[in-house]
Amino acid sequence: MKPWGNQKGAAIVEFAILFVFLLAPIVFGIVDFGFGWVQSHYIENAAREGARVAAKLPDPEGADQAAVQQAVQDYLGGFYSDVSSCCGTGAFIEVNVADDPIDPDDLNLPATRVTVTVRTSDFWDPILPGFLIDFPTSLTKTSVFAKETN
Repeated sequence: MKPWGNQKGAAIVEFAILFVFLLAPIVFGIVDFGFGWVQSHYIENAAREGARVAAKLPDPEGADQAAVQQAVQDYLGGFYSDVSSCCGTGAFIEVNVADDPIDPDDLNLPATRVTVTVRTSDFWDPILPGFLIDFPTSLTKTSVFAKETN
């Protein structure tokens, strides 16, 4: 007889115990990546919405910039709970509007570019910071729309 008794099934028990510790970082990593990916798409769509509004305005860089910022703020309000501090100095959401020509096939169309930057570190800390990937502290997305000409 062996001094430790019957060892049948010991490997399965050890694997079951270690599997929990191996599975947890993978699950939390998937959750972190998924949340960051969804944030990225929301910010990209907000920039697109802002550029769409800016393309209809006569002066999106000047007096009409508030309308562009409001469009971005309204879109992001569906995802971020507190967008009341949007677009101002020191706010976690920054919206930049610029008139840029786009040049597909040398048509030189007038266009408006909207860039939205969200400091994600102000409201979201990843579960696994620095273990698997280095999460960004801010996300920036840009969208360009051709200006409407009457």
